Amino acid sequence: MYAFLKPSFTGCAALLIVGCANNVAVKDVLGNPAEYLTTLTPATLRTEVVASLPRGEPPLEFKQIDFQTEVAEIRNDQTPERVVTTKSVFVNVGNGLLRSYDELSTNGVPFRINYKLSYRGFLPLKWQPVFLNRSNADMMQEMKSLKRIDSLPGGMTMGGTLQYELTFGSQMQLANFREGKDVCTVGAIASASDLNPNLEGKWTELSCVNYGSNGQLLSRSTYAYLNRYGLTLLRSFVDSASQSTHKLRSIQIQQ
Repeated sequence: MYAFLKPSFTGCAALLIVGCANNVAVKDVLGNPAEYLTTLTPATLRTEVVASLPRGEPPLEFKQIDFQTEVAEIRNDQTPERVVTTKSVFVNVGNGLLRSYDELSTNGVPFRINYKLSYRGFLPLKWQPVFLNRSNADMMQEMKSLKRIDSLPGGMTMGGTLQYELTFGSQMQLANFREGKDVCTVGAIASASDLNPNLEGKWTELSCVNYGSNGQLLSRSTYAYLNRYGLTLLRSFVDSASQSTHKLRSIQIQQ
């Protein structure tokens, strides 16, 4: 997972923000979170990003999927482990793209909503965090270019590797973009029902290493690629500050 989308649940460090000023009022988002999600469309992506996306892949096999995930996070600052409940909505917008939002809560109290337009739930193309105790949402972030993007279904052979190289920044940023790179190893295949009884087909393990602008190691993460549905779910994450595990608790699928 890219370090700027790390599942750390504190402040702007959770996403790499180039300025936090924004005109989107949090109260307007809270009025209808699903409606705000519709603003994240493929038409808003940069032309060079769209041109770099894989072509001719198998379609996503659903209209919408709702997940509930339990995330156990341990930080290195000696704070106690905490459990975060994440409610996620993924909507199929075609060509392997998904728009989604995650509502994060602790003790039954929501504190953040993450919005994202992504390639198969794995590679974020546009994203925005909304902290519920603030007046305005953080600035929208986006991919500026995709130097390399390997096809998830097409390039997955056991023991093989997938690579993703990119630049990114705020939606308003015109220069000095950040760089990122992920190298993922394709692992074992298992029954998707092991993750949740309501899932069909198989899942494939992806073990990924994320590097920053200077080629330094930033984080490691593991994913489950759901072969039947064509999207990925995060299973674990570790960086220099924290580690977390993610367990799928419930799922609803609209075919």
